[in-house]
Amino acid sequence: MRPESPQPQDRIASFERIHTMEEEHPAKDLLEMEGSPRDQDDMTRMGKIQELKRNFRPLAALSFSAVLQATWEFVLISNTQGLENGGLAGVFWSYMWTFVGFGFIIVSLAEMASMAPTSGGQYHWVSEFSSPRYQKFLSYTTGWMSVLAWQAGAASGSFLTGTIIQGLISLRDPRYEPQNWQGTLFVFAMIAVIYFFNVYAASWMPRIQNILLALHLLCWVVIVAVLFAMAPHNSAQTVFTSFHNGGNWSSMGISLMIGQITAIYGSLSSDATAHMSEEVKDAGFYVPIAIAWGYFGNGILALIIIVGFLLALPSVPDALNDSTGFPFLYVFRQFLSTSGVNGLTAIILIPVIFSNILFNASTARQTYAFARDRGLPFADWISRVDPRRRIPVRAIAISCMISGLLSLINIGSQVAFNAIISLNVAALMYTYAVSISCVIYRKIACPETLPPRRWSLDRKYNLDDKGNVNIEDLRLSSSLCIAISNHEPRRDVDWITPQPYPANLKSNAEAIAAHDLVAGVRYGPNLTQRDSVIPLPNSKVNLSLKYLQENKHKRDIEYDSTYYHSPLERSKIKGKGSFSEKCQALESIHSVYDRVVHDIDRLFTTLSDANGLKSTEEAEERTKIARGAVVEVEEIETKDMKIVESTKPKRSRVRRGKGKRALDVEET
Repeated sequence: MRPESPQPQDRIASFERIHTMEEEHPAKDLLEMEGSPRDQDDMTRMGKIQELKRNFRPLAALSFSAVLQATWEFVLISNTQGLENGGLAGVFWSYMWTFVGFGFIIVSLAEMASMAPTSGGQYHWVSEFSSPRYQKFLSYTTGWMSVLAWQAGAASGSFLTGTIIQGLISLRDPRYEPQNWQGTLFVFAMIAVIYFFNVYAASWMPRIQNILLALHLLCWVVIVAVLFAMAPHNSAQTVFTSFHNGGNWSSMGISLMIGQITAIYGSLSSDATAHMSEEVKDAGFYVPIAIAWGYFGNGILALIIIVGFLLALPSVPDALNDSTGFPFLYVFRQFLSTSGVNGLTAIILIPVIFSNILFNASTARQTYAFARDRGLPFADWISRVDPRRRIPVRAIAISCMISGLLSLINIGSQVAFNAIISLNVAALMYTYAVSISCVIYRKIACPETLPPRRWSLDRKYNLDDKGNVNIEDLRLSSSLCIAISNHEPRRDVDWITPQPYPANLKSNAEAIAAHDLVAGVRYGPNLTQRDSVIPLPNSKVNLSLKYLQENKHKRDIEYDSTYYHSPLERSKIKGKGSFSEKCQALESIHSVYDRVVHDIDRLFTTLSDANGLKSTEEAEERTKIARGAVVEVEEIETKDMKIVESTKPKRSRVRRGKGKRALDVEET
């Protein structure tokens, strides 16, 4: 049997781009990046290079999710819309059905994060699961909507913090009149704190996540104790049955839908941990757990806070007309002195500030991922990772700059600023709806092509694999994707790869060929409708891999057919591009061929012992097919090489490496 070929990192070291990557990111081995073998397999399957250091452990990932969402904090300080359009009962019941309904969305996001743990999140999932016909358009638009949503949410978080500080000042000094430009200056101060923590204290952030989680819970205990023990209470009947239509809508139902924005605010951003996937060890397993547990845990805490707040709220109209602009400050003033209100508000602001810091971190990773996949202008500059800190410093800086620029709009018109900030709700709900729609399509049309998931409703709760739960998610996310204007700002708020960039290993070119190589097994007769590298649905390679898939449960060696799955549809070897770019693509494709042949070798060398075949004749027959498949791959590689050689410039020479299928390119 043929020996294993050298690792891709060794075989492509002669290319200029790889030299650049090695200089910028030395020691890219698995040990230093602290990723598990499953992490490496996931990144290779998705065609990504591990550039960020995986320093988030399971508990740190869960803490990150819980602290960033800060659900109980934001439903407490940002509930004006809910009280104006729904009243006491409206806030409670709208939160209840949003919490339950949004839970379906969360588990779908968690499942997709398990299948494709990448910082790209929704736009990458859309690219993997959507129909090839609409893949680029849907993933490109989803990527932009996701970027806009997260950037708007990052700006609103800093703005909300600044306006609360202004409210406290006006509470202490009734003569103080808040000015828009002063709020913008508070935003700048918050942005400076965010940048410092996310850049200069980045190495400490994973270590202090557990402390932040404890602080998040401790502050909740203090607020709950004060609301239930010190505040005068309404009757339960008033809280659960008293509705208010302050917006003068035509019906209470419409008013409740508008006021539901308060509950939606606390439920958004649950996908934040997914955007940190490339910094979480064993992300395919622990990221979905962090997403799900973070949401449901925060949701229960928020429910208790809401009940305590509504019991302590004596008058909805008075709360809405309070001089501070925040109903929760009005409630605190009913039973606390000014100093007590300031102290209790500070207890709320501390976790909110850390939530803003983590929110910017997740925003920067999402922006970095989209730039890495050529979705943004100046992609190379934005996606560069700091070689010493192993974080996307430029993406962090871009996110902070955008927050600052958006806050300048507030100087001229707070209404215009609020309108821009409201984009995060509709945009983020759009990304949820599209990604869930695509996974529904894939589950119904061809479930066998889905990547493996280590966190799945199908396994945990014995649900069917036809997307029934995901359909409920789609219904809810579509109904919530409504443009809502004139509401207070708040921080809440993957075209994955535009076209393969062969010269850049950041693209998914590494898995293009294998995607079509096993398409006869994974996609059936549809293979003939696309330009494939191996247009043989009945080829020996496909027969071998099909047998491999069918008999994997009989063997003691691991095999994962979805390793070869790629979001891209075709190789660019035959397309336009420079000679160096085509060499790069060819080298990446050959690395996948190596994996295919290696897996076939592993299978057929263990047939007689592991599979319990009925006869030695069957083993010999399968072995013959496997050897034929190896020859077939060699022939296809030779054909690819001839195509690339035909495009070489006169000043370049290409030579075949001895004993391997590597290309050495030298510019004379």
